[in-house]
Amino acid sequence: MLASRGCKIIIATNIECEAEELNLIEATNNPNITTKYLDLSSFASIRQFVEDVKKTETKIDFLVNNAGVALIPEIVSKDKLNNVMQINYFGHFLLTHLLIDELKAAESAHVAFVASSSAYCNQADFHQINELPKENHQITSEEIFQYYTFSKLCVIIAVQEFGKHLNKKYGITVNAVDPGILNTNIVHNVLRNEAPRAWFFKILFHFLLTLYSTDVFQAAKNTTYVLTADDINNGDYYFQCKPIFKPHYAYNPEFCEEIWKRSQTIVELTPDEKLS
Repeated sequence: MLASRGCKIIIATNIECEAEELNLIEATNNPNITTKYLDLSSFASIRQFVEDVKKTETKIDFLVNNAGVALIPEIVSKDKLNNVMQINYFGHFLLTHLLIDELKAAESAHVAFVASSSAYCNQADFHQINELPKENHQITSEEIFQYYTFSKLCVIIAVQEFGKHLNKKYGITVNAVDPGILNTNIVHNVLRNEAPRAWFFKILFHFLLTLYSTDVFQAAKNTTYVLTADDINNGDYYFQCKPIFKPHYAYNPEFCEEIWKRSQTIVELTPDEKLS
């Protein structure tokens, strides 16, 4: 949708997607679409990606933090963190901080974080922010579900806090979007997974897909709306192009502040990179 509007697009990805890039160029008649390597499970890769972007771009109008995982074989990241938390949350948290100067350079930049309604299902506990399995422990489906739902809760909280820091001072609008239940690779990976812990997710996703699934176009429409509409509420959580009630933890200022501070420490922001 953004490419069809003539936007210059940088797709950040950790896989080879030359064919998809060419298909997108052909479908939108927009040659200004490129890919750059980014591995969100590595803070070093994120910093290298940002260096590469800064070499060619002086401003960023739209930043979409879209990557997400649930069941993955490597539960410990390259930075020795919970990999679900790192890919779904910490990586985006760091990336957004590192691109602040380019967002500030745009006339009125917009940032969208893709969240999930599963965030409402988490019984928040601070230790989950980087909970790692004990040695030789077989991770259960319930534990994976808690990792995933907590990562999405943190996304919604971070959006709220980013909005406070960036909107009034720099005019940058930050929002979370709920894409709904989509039949995409995150679901396919779960349904193909043969691990003992996967049964819970297979049943859950089959149930949700049957009752509530939507198409990719509608999900993309929601994200595009928060990036381009004029009447967006900064720091809110959007579903089907309308703001919705956030998980109740997002309305606890002390809890949100603690998540923000712990996240800054975990991603190892320098004093100059932190938002005042």
